[in-house]
Amino acid sequence: MKIDGKDILQEYGIFVTDNSYRDLVTYPPTKKLEQNDWAEYDGVEVDLSNIALNMRELTITFAQTGQLRIGRFMEQLSDGAYHVFEFSVLNLKLLLRLVSQPDFRFYTKQVRTFSLRFACDFPIKPDSWSFLSYYEHTGYEINGHDLSKFGVRISEGTMSEILKMPNVKKNLTIDINKNDGVIYDSEKVQYETKDVKINCLMAFSNLTLFWQQHKSLFYYLVNMSEPKLKVTAINREFPFYYKSCSTSEFAVTSNRVWWKFTLTLVFTDFRLDAENYLLVDETGNFIVTEDGLYMIDLNIIKN
Repeated sequence: MKIDGKDILQEYGIFVTDNSYRDLVTYPPTKKLEQNDWAEYDGVEVDLSNIALNMRELTITFAQTGQLRIGRFMEQLSDGAYHVFEFSVLNLKLLLRLVSQPDFRFYTKQVRTFSLRFACDFPIKPDSWSFLSYYEHTGYEINGHDLSKFGVRISEGTMSEILKMPNVKKNLTIDINKNDGVIYDSEKVQYETKDVKINCLMAFSNLTLFWQQHKSLFYYLVNMSEPKLKVTAINREFPFYYKSCSTSEFAVTSNRVWWKFTLTLVFTDFRLDAENYLLVDETGNFIVTEDGLYMIDLNIIKN
């Protein structure tokens, strides 16, 4: 690893520990979006015409052996706010500024570890994307494209997140101090937006392919004007926008790049309607009325 062109192992006897790379590949969050919240409708109307990315903070853990030279290292990081970090293992270069030191551990006269927190003030919005030529269906699609086209697999817990109902919007409530309880406008029930965590996994054989699909997925998340997530298991589509990302595991070996992460999407309009059961014939085709306009709802027949 180099900082401002200096190899920190040669200069200070300092190196990055293996578990420090996960924050580096995490997508930046978005800034707050302009939106209208109408009391008489579910969710919100969001302006997605120009999504702006926010800064992010990341933590890197270092280790040092041999003579104590951490003071010289910190002096370099304090010489101006911004410094160029080159992570050769990831083929990645970032401009970062020092924020704080969350941790320092002095084990022996020869071994120490410490964590530094940095700010990345210049998020990069990708300008292109590509699909994989091979993929297997995950049952989750964005605007008609299965997430496996980006090399994404969906992990456990995602469906539970999707099916959980959002909070109910609060209607007009009158609370009079001299009266018991409250008077609540009970005519309608409308729902708020809700954050949904999509648990994902990417695994590729080389770093080049990983960065290609890493960029492609993020492009698709922040550049679609009307993104919708389709869940084939329940045959529903939900309008959403990307909010943030977190990484639980990231590892690079000679033949594998492994990224386990969670995307937080905001469902802007969510309501689970009653299930419909439609009559089909013995071949599995829907039975349609003579005018060709309607199918037969079994719920009506049952009632």
